[in-house]
Amino acid sequence: MLKLKILTLFFFILTTHSFEQDSNLWVPPQKERLLEILDHAYNLEFDAFDQKVAAYQKKHPKRPEALFVDVVALWIKVTADLHNPENDELFNDALDEIIEKLEDYDEDDPLYKVAEFYINATSGFKAIISVARKNWFSAALEGRVAVRGIEDALEGRIPNPDAKFGTGLYLYYTDIIPAKYPILKPLFLFYPNGDKKRGLADLQETMESGLFAKVVAAYMYGVILYVQEKDASRAFPIMKNLTDSYPQNPTFIMWQISIAIALRKYDLALKLTDTYKERIEKGTPYYPAHKMRIVNFRYGVIYYKKGQYEKALTFLHEGIKPIAEPMETSLERYKIYCLLQAGYCYKHLGRLEKAEDMFELVLRHTDHHNSHDIATRHLERIKKLKEKQKP
Repeated sequence: MLKLKILTLFFFILTTHSFEQDSNLWVPPQKERLLEILDHAYNLEFDAFDQKVAAYQKKHPKRPEALFVDVVALWIKVTADLHNPENDELFNDALDEIIEKLEDYDEDDPLYKVAEFYINATSGFKAIISVARKNWFSAALEGRVAVRGIEDALEGRIPNPDAKFGTGLYLYYTDIIPAKYPILKPLFLFYPNGDKKRGLADLQETMESGLFAKVVAAYMYGVILYVQEKDASRAFPIMKNLTDSYPQNPTFIMWQISIAIALRKYDLALKLTDTYKERIEKGTPYYPAHKMRIVNFRYGVIYYKKGQYEKALTFLHEGIKPIAEPMETSLERYKIYCLLQAGYCYKHLGRLEKAEDMFELVLRHTDHHNSHDIATRHLERIKKLKEKQKP
């Protein structure tokens, strides 16, 4: 019995020592330096980011994290102008190149598992972009690549605090995507089942305790709470904290504007929209001119909600004006939203003919978020109002 106890203790110490060694491999040298580098990226300070990344990569050429920070920076750049299709090929090619470099690690290299984790994470970022564009089929395909490391992460075999970012997104979206889009169910048959509640918990934990994925997890958690869970109250402090921490980031600002409008924080929404507009007019990097269509839509919604219909219409008609391709097509949905909002304004002003014109124009465009059904319902209501007004 004593021998058995000693043998058990020996194996426990050996296993613990091995796990500690493995855990240490997951912590890169100069961890705080890497976090500082990522802060530059989140705030769009890419000159400082590029210089410091190059210095870090030169000093620590074997660390996979030195490659992965470039993935995060690329994601930030693409997200800043998400609807621009010209970024797609550059983004995917750049990420594939990073994956190829990470695949150079041999299986007997102590950092092989770390590199493999970041390969899966890079595929995960491709999936995140597809989710943001609501391209669910592409998201599912990329997610299947990223899932190679999900089972290890789900069972706690990856000693990295960022592992739960991947499990959070996976568990959440594999729960809701097949329910929304049954045609995609076969893609998930041989993979772990989704769990929306646990997915949200993993994202929250990463937001609070993560390392390199902490900010991205906060962003995705906030967006999911607002868009999917319809919980603007919980999403607001998350997005506000991101905007306060990274005031130059257009993505965080635009989401905070949208959430502030939902919570009737119109003065704050106006202040942030003014800031966004000023940066576009100054030609600030990552604030392209075509984003004025979105800005004009936000102004229109704010003034409509405040009951200032005439003022709202001045912005909405600006948002309806054509812009150069490919952005005219890519931002068509915001043109449609402007038309719908203008129709609401004219209807409130009693200008039913103009309201009709707006809703009929909606029907000539592609259907976005049930825009055709909404326009048709309003046209029917206007028809009834007109009949009542007949002598």
